Amino acid sequence: MTHPSCLFKSWCVFLLVCAAVTSAGDTAPVDVPVARHYRDGAERFRLFTYEGEVFTAGETADGGTVLVNSDGLWTVRRFYDDAARLVKRELWSLGETVAATTLTTTERFFYVAAAATPAYSRLLSETTFTETEYDAAGRRTRVRVARIEPHGEIDMDELLPARQVPESSRSWRYTDDGAVLEQVYEQYATDMRTPLFVRRETYDYHAATDVPPDYTCYEDGELRIRTLYQTKDDYETTVYFDGGYTVAETYARGKKVSDAIMLQGRIIQHHDYAE
Repeated sequence: MTHPSCLFKSWCVFLLVCAAVTSAGDTAPVDVPVARHYRDGAERFRLFTYEGEVFTAGETADGGTVLVNSDGLWTVRRFYDDAARLVKRELWSLGETVAATTLTTTERFFYVAAAATPAYSRLLSETTFTETEYDAAGRRTRVRVARIEPHGEIDMDELLPARQVPESSRSWRYTDDGAVLEQVYEQYATDMRTPLFVRRETYDYHAATDVPPDYTCYEDGELRIRTLYQTKDDYETTVYFDGGYTVAETYARGKKVSDAIMLQGRIIQHHDYAE
């Protein structure tokens, strides 16, 4: 997935493409959305409208760029540094008046030296604080969510860990080519710092790229689901329950051909299905 810091360049290309479409004639075809663009005296894009959404561009005091788009209900402001890296994103909820318009979330992105992708980001809303870590390819490796008390105008840099109540976290590991190898979800109990529930999912990939990876799911360390593939349409799924019960389903050519209920490995019920 392309990191949002690449959206600035993509947005500029999008403007040029739409400008070419609308400048080809005064009347656009019925099936082509109308796009209008406006420039300032220096021939720089300042305002752009497309399918009822408005885009604007400007400069920040430190030499960066800010892009704003709004659909009348929500407004998103994206701030880029002079290297076209996304450094901040704001989401605003638009009210009928200025007083009724509120800043819903603020997300800041932090980079190491001249890296093109962020090392981590921090998102602050009225009641939650989310920190996301990224690898060198811009993929998420960990997302941590914490509850906080309603804070008003507090800056996220002032939000110390002591003021955060862990709510959940997710982590990912990837193969060398970027496929998800493992993902772990942890949920925390109210006012507790240790996990209340942990789910770990693993993916074991086949040499044949058209065969889905074998899937395994553990909950609190106990095996719960395992799916083994021979082809994308031929596979077996086994679900493990407390008390030693398991249910195994076999599929061939995309259709279920049998299932079995077992207790401690002994079959107590079995069905074959006619094709």
